[in-house]
Amino acid sequence: MSTPNSDRVRGELLREWRLAQQIELSDLARRVNLSAAQVQQLESGGSSLFYSEPIKYSAARKVAKALGQDPESVIRTIANEGVSADPAMISVQVLDDLIQLSEQRKSAQQESSGGARRFVRWFLWWSGLLVLGALATGLYLQPEPITHWATEQWARVQSYLAPAPATQLPAPAVLTEASDAQLAAEAAVPEASVSTPADMAALASAVPVNSASTPALPVSVAAPAVALALPESLCQSTEQGTLLTSKIPSKAGDMVYIVPLKAGSVCAKDGTGKSTVLTLQAKEGRSVYGPPPWRVYFEHTDQAQVYFQGERLRWPEVPTRAIVLREVKPQ
Repeated sequence: MSTPNSDRVRGELLREWRLAQQIELSDLARRVNLSAAQVQQLESGGSSLFYSEPIKYSAARKVAKALGQDPESVIRTIANEGVSADPAMISVQVLDDLIQLSEQRKSAQQESSGGARRFVRWFLWWSGLLVLGALATGLYLQPEPITHWATEQWARVQSYLAPAPATQLPAPAVLTEASDAQLAAEAAVPEASVSTPADMAALASAVPVNSASTPALPVSVAAPAVALALPESLCQSTEQGTLLTSKIPSKAGDMVYIVPLKAGSVCAKDGTGKSTVLTLQAKEGRSVYGPPPWRVYFEHTDQAQVYFQGERLRWPEVPTRAIVLREVKPQ
């Protein structure tokens, strides 16, 4: 059971806001990317489903923001909060401030781009009106040139639609005495003149080949095939992975909390071989439950925050796509 100092989340406010908006636990959990059990624990109290209190406070702020309320109003303040501030709490608060600043910049950029699009639409609309006005003025003041141009265009369309004239067959050629003599000479060529393979080889060696006059045949080079890795294929990776263990374990190894620093897919495989595929945004955390040991495969080699046995593990210095988490019994 958590004490007032350890559990500062005002769960009664979250529950009151949710019931006032008639939102189900499961719907709210999907909206904030948490499990229904975690949202229920935020409302009723406790921290068994969260790695630390700062992470729970961050989740409570996210739920309050999704309900359209002040995120800071769901965290109780204490008298000595400024004196004994938790470093992890400060880091989470700074991370929330950075995310909020990024969202504000994104909304400002969207507003500026929306204004530019409105200006372009306004400009095109007035340009169209000016063009239509110019055409109407030309038709009213100078009808003869426009009528002449329309007549030419109609005549061109009629010429395209007219049926094609019947093709006349060429007259039969009249054989002359010279052509008769040529045919007789060609008929006198004996059948032995058909070249054998040996004769063809000799002929090929005797006739020079002018590479400058011979057009080069185009050679089609097949583009290398690019294999697109699906999120499910991460769980079939054969990489051994880097072994990570907790230095000061305080919890069991039946849960892993993953926070990637770059958007992509993650596959977490527990000791029974069950695979869980997650598609996460940057700095979006999710919990996966199961028996140890764990194998976690990442789509990118960028660093990620991994919490195991109540401790944030140190990421390997060598770039890797796979890590192995082995449980260490708490002393």
